[in-house]
Amino acid sequence: MPSRPIALLCSISRGGFSGERIVTISTDSGDYRGIAPTEYCWKADCRGLESDEPAQGEIISGLVAALLFPKSTENKAMVSVPDGSVFLVSRDIIKNRPKIDSDVLV
Repeated sequence: MPSRPIALLCSISRGGFSGERIVTISTDSGDYRGIAPTEYCWKADCRGLESDEPAQGEIISGLVAALLFPKSTENKAMVSVPDGSVFLVSRDIIKNRPKIDSDVLV
């Protein structure tokens, strides 16, 4: 069974470049902080981020694209995020993935 596209609840802030955002995700081993392309991030209401969102210094609640691996359990899920990191999360933070406006899928 292949991995399945999902989204994870996270907090989102500006990255060092215009096309990236910093995402913070609650994992089983503490908070994970990584980089994701802007098109793989959404506001909490599933709308895509505008080029100026979030504002510099602002942190918003949102979603980030991920892949769910088939060897997950009932309460825990093994996921991969856009930068390639793999870790366990609670199934409570998994949501349906909004549409991605990109030719490259994560």
